[in-house]
Amino acid sequence: MNAQRLGKQLGSREYLTGTDDSRKDHDAVAWVLELDERVREEWLAALRWVRTADRIVESAPFGSPLTATPFYELICEWRVVRKGGASTGAHAHLVAPLVTQWQREQVPESDLRQWDLYLESLWRYRDPAGLLRSEDDYLRYLKELSGAMFRMLPYQPAGFSNEVIALGMLDQFFNNLRDLAEDVERGLYFYPRSLLAEFSLSEEDLPNVIERSDERFVRLHEHLFATLISKLTLAASPLFFAKGLHPSWRALIASVRERYDRIEHVARRCGFNARAFQRSYWSRPRAASAPHVSQVSRWALPQGTP
Repeated sequence: MNAQRLGKQLGSREYLTGTDDSRKDHDAVAWVLELDERVREEWLAALRWVRTADRIVESAPFGSPLTATPFYELICEWRVVRKGGASTGAHAHLVAPLVTQWQREQVPESDLRQWDLYLESLWRYRDPAGLLRSEDDYLRYLKELSGAMFRMLPYQPAGFSNEVIALGMLDQFFNNLRDLAEDVERGLYFYPRSLLAEFSLSEEDLPNVIERSDERFVRLHEHLFATLISKLTLAASPLFFAKGLHPSWRALIASVRERYDRIEHVARRCGFNARAFQRSYWSRPRAASAPHVSQVSRWALPQGTP
């Protein structure tokens, strides 16, 4: 299945006029297409819900009150389902497979609350202006958004909740790095202000530094990789060595290791110039530009690791 067909399944273009996110979906979740049919459909059901909610939020004009947006309709449907009712709205076809999965896997209420947190966070961080003042704010943002989203995925590894959250936080960081130029163009700045100030930068500088290499911006990212990313990688690493994981999670872990390695490699090679990154990252098929994880990469595992 190519990027366009996968994007259609996940609603990549359904809500954003003039925008095609299908290549991003293919970049992040093409590995799902290699799963057995039944398992693949369960993953696609979860991802379809995640992507639909995300696209609806992005389509809402900045400044719109929640109750005046299509996202509010989705939230209302969700609340009915969470109270045990049946969804009869426009998104019933997305919710029904999820409810079936929850019932089959006997998903506990504590896990279902992660779905609530994800939807709340999508709206809260749709415009991060003023929300990311400190590095603690930044960590909270990573955890409440993609940390929660990863806890929603099917076939959760038992006993690895914190590790799954850490992996989700890594995923948000690397997606932000991949999409940096696009986000800044839209006026979205996903860096804590305190960290920008530490490197003599401000949000007003970002439209300029994404256009050309800037030593301050390079040092900021070197700091992030040496501190935050190293800590999150260590926190998630027990998952990489865990035995008894569902095959779909093994496939996910192999895919994200390769993808994170590629994003970091291209970003460093481009001097964290977001424009140069865009041209380089999307110019070649993923497999051609990063066929495997280098053994000197932070993502390399010892040979023989299951």
